[in-house]
Amino acid sequence: MGRLALLIFLPNPLSAAQDRKAVMRWRRSTTRGMGLVDHGVHLIDAFSWLMDAPITSVFGRGNISGEELTTEFAHMNFANGAVGQLLYNDGTFSTDLPQEGLFSWGSAWAASGHTPAGGWQAHPNHICVHGSKGALRIFHYANELYLFNNAGSERLKLLDRPAPAQFALQMERFCRNIQNNEEPDVPGNVGLRALRVLLGLYESQQTQTMVTIN
Repeated sequence: MGRLALLIFLPNPLSAAQDRKAVMRWRRSTTRGMGLVDHGVHLIDAFSWLMDAPITSVFGRGNISGEELTTEFAHMNFANGAVGQLLYNDGTFSTDLPQEGLFSWGSAWAASGHTPAGGWQAHPNHICVHGSKGALRIFHYANELYLFNNAGSERLKLLDRPAPAQFALQMERFCRNIQNNEEPDVPGNVGLRALRVLLGLYESQQTQTMVTIN
């Protein structure tokens, strides 16, 4: 991959099924989506791991439960000079073309209902990682990974188990840490730092300035 320069998360809108009535019901509900708080805090954590560098400053905007639905975004600067972008726009219609979907190991939720594991996802969430020697497209729910470089494009095989066992590898590793009296692979301060980044995004929304993460 070389030097990593840009990391972008592009989720599928909540209305992936293109069900207009379901979208309208969602938009009128009092428990509207909070993508940054729900999924975003985990991606903030994952982004730091992917970039092998902490987030040093942020700017963005997030929803508040019960308030009018707006576009959420996060701009993140990393200590190694890389940049990360998160964008959520729940309650609208996807602009993905039909051929851009895939079969997914993971479950999916839309305004019109639930899609079980192994089903077709027309608008799968994905992360794009751009480096100086190549790029990755990561379908984190579908558990698919694609590499793009001078040699062309390639699908990379991943360790996986279909839902609801998609978190089993993490749980097994955590159990081994406990059984062997080891330090956890992901210590608690990693989660606290991700929370500080998330709170920094909401602070930047109020101040309309870039917020430094200490």
